[in-house]
Amino acid sequence: MKISIKNKILFYVFISIFFIIIIYGLIIYIGVKKNIEVDIENRLTMSGKLIKEQINPEEILILKLQGKIHERYLKKLGQLKEILDVNDIFIIDANKKVIFSLFAKKEKFFLDIDKFEINNAFKGKQTSSPFYIGTGGKYFKTGYIPINENWVAGIEINVLYEKYLKQYARLFFIVSVIALLFGFLISFLISSGISKSIIKLKEKAEKISKREFDENIKINAVEEEIVILSETIDKMKREIKEYIENKEKMATIGEFSAGIAHEMRNSLNILSGYAELIIEKTQDEKITNYAVEIKKNVWKFNNFLNNFLTYTKDFTPEFIKADIKNILIKVINEFFKGEENIIKIEYDDNEKFIKDVDEYLLKKAFYNIILNSYHAVSRNKDKKILIKLLNEKDGRIKIIIRDNGIGIDEKIKDKIFQPFVTAKKEGVGLGLAITYRIIKEIHKGEIFVDSQKNIGTEFTIVL
Repeated sequence: MKISIKNKILFYVFISIFFIIIIYGLIIYIGVKKNIEVDIENRLTMSGKLIKEQINPEEILILKLQGKIHERYLKKLGQLKEILDVNDIFIIDANKKVIFSLFAKKEKFFLDIDKFEINNAFKGKQTSSPFYIGTGGKYFKTGYIPINENWVAGIEINVLYEKYLKQYARLFFIVSVIALLFGFLISFLISSGISKSIIKLKEKAEKISKREFDENIKINAVEEEIVILSETIDKMKREIKEYIENKEKMATIGEFSAGIAHEMRNSLNILSGYAELIIEKTQDEKITNYAVEIKKNVWKFNNFLNNFLTYTKDFTPEFIKADIKNILIKVINEFFKGEENIIKIEYDDNEKFIKDVDEYLLKKAFYNIILNSYHAVSRNKDKKILIKLLNEKDGRIKIIIRDNGIGIDEKIKDKIFQPFVTAKKEGVGLGLAITYRIIKEIHKGEIFVDSQKNIGTEFTIVL
């Protein structure tokens, strides 16, 4: 299923904000809970000090008599209860029995649960119980204040958890909604801008496909990636335009050249025929030499026409699966027979070098390079041409053709694959230009050259 960039951005923003809100909510919840607990503990500590000051340990036993002292404690602790805003103040003995409470009839069910806290209070440590839910679903907390080893005062406080949590929930909900709306608004604006830029690029690319090369591809966008993409497409447009113009020129030249070449060949065939006839009829050695020279130059000119037409021709390759190693061996056997001591091929016998290629054209490319190397080493006593075949890890095949010849002049090294560039006196500079077309254009491969004067040259082909 295809998803638009706009929807993707909205989805990712929603997920991101959702998780941020959850994390934020948890952090706030923990913070609110902690603040409430700290606040309650502070209230209990302060209240415990005030209550302890109001209780005389010597009067506690008399409280059981329900007399004037009991009434006095009900009054003064009742007033303190209102001031401190607590639910109940009570006193328990060492047996954990309630001997005084502002709500005498109220059952203290939580005393059995709070044994640990009460025992610590009898040891002289002020403690408090965990939160618990009482009547009406309200939250309560009880503090225990040591009076002496026989008596402990208790303070029951109602914690307005619901009030705090409802306030937090309302605030959290409002913040979440605002964050989601704001996030969606921002992401919508960003995604709309990107979508508009991409739609513009698409429209401009469609115009390129219709060969409308005057269209300006560069667009005004704030996104760096979109700007880079538009600049890349604009560069591609210029390259495509140049490529098509060159192809059209080459096609025109090819058609024109084919007509000229046909007429030239007719004339050359006539010249060659007359030269043959002269050689057969004459007994004059000088005239025979002239006729042979005519034939030789006719052959050279014919060869030039063939190369020129090959370079300008719009190839229609016929790809088949072939072993590159076998193609190289055929080239050497057909064109360089008897030169096996000069031309060596190195490869792993356990490997195959299979590729979809046009065998005829690839033979021509290999022949042109090896022929150049053969001419380059012709002046050396120790002539060496080494061809290495390697299978690359990415599945491509590398062919290295290295010689120890005279090397390529620095002035023309960067132009070696251009037509009519050559250092040979009798060369026309089309062999390597044809090779470049066969490797780059037909087989979508790579070809590189590295050369040093009087040391040698290395051609590297990657298919």
